[in-house]
Amino acid sequence: MIFCTQIASDGYSKPHKPGKAMWSRTETYLEWSIPMGFFSSRLLPVLLVGVLALPVLGVEKGWTVDYEGAKAKAVKEGKDMLLEFTGSDWCPPCKFLKKNVLSTEKFMTEMPKNFVLVYLDFPRSKPQSDKVKKQNAKLNGQYQVSGYPTIYLTDAKGRPYGFMVGARARTPEAFLKLVKEWKEKKAKRDASFAKAAKAKGVKKAKLLDEGLQALDKELRTTFYTDVIAEIIKADANNKGNLKEKYEATLAAIKIEKKLKAIESGIQVSGKFKEAIIKIDALIKDEKLKGASLQEALFMKALLLYRTNKKDESKATLIKARDAAPKSDKAKRINQILQRAFQTN
Repeated sequence: MIFCTQIASDGYSKPHKPGKAMWSRTETYLEWSIPMGFFSSRLLPVLLVGVLALPVLGVEKGWTVDYEGAKAKAVKEGKDMLLEFTGSDWCPPCKFLKKNVLSTEKFMTEMPKNFVLVYLDFPRSKPQSDKVKKQNAKLNGQYQVSGYPTIYLTDAKGRPYGFMVGARARTPEAFLKLVKEWKEKKAKRDASFAKAAKAKGVKKAKLLDEGLQALDKELRTTFYTDVIAEIIKADANNKGNLKEKYEATLAAIKIEKKLKAIESGIQVSGKFKEAIIKIDALIKDEKLKGASLQEALFMKALLLYRTNKKDESKATLIKARDAAPKSDKAKRINQILQRAFQTN
């Protein structure tokens, strides 16, 4: 899967929210590239290869740049929304997706039947009003976009139930197949949530959990923390073994936010050594273990590599892998060890 990030001359990626750090096969096999949120498993390490409703340059018929207006229209017409985050004048995968999927006759015939199409562009040279820029920057953070193109399918309230980063679907037929799968997930979510609304206690908690499980994990932990809180409240005595499970999930989200704050600080200061000290303190103070420890150590390993401490970076990567050896991140760490350090 290929997608674009905006790479600045200082080696950091823009926009700042949220994204990933990236191990890739360059001359040194390792490239450090922020923006925020690199530890999200949904963002796999890859090779980097009023006024708003008025017409805007580059916006095709059938699309709108007005997010709030789109929500109102979706509610009124009983539709969902498709959000396209793109870099229209600089990102090759964005151009590919637009030409081969999003502007095709088949797409434009089928999608508007059930979706309001929202165009959220981050161009380098195309003109945009300040109002559009401000809106798009806010939404970029709200939806934790790391690379372009990113597509979200959301309900009329803007809550996602399907997403795609990069030009994963290369034809309109392939994209519409994904849409069908995502809508099936939404239907399961909604059915379980509707039953939960009429239930109490552990039964309510289990139905809410059932609804969440219909969605991808990355969406659950990013956009459904309010539902997680409901589950914990409904299973207050942990009779359904859900309170403990989701308290651990919320704890992991808390740690993730702290790691993001450290990343954000790096982008401002560029002080890797200070960031390493902060990560060590976080590990000690929060007594991190499992997946949270793995994420912290993985970030530390990147910083150590960036400061040319490659032996320490390698050792830290091994510790990160062993902290949660069955995780998807552990598999990726093994790939990094093989490629960057020729180590199993």
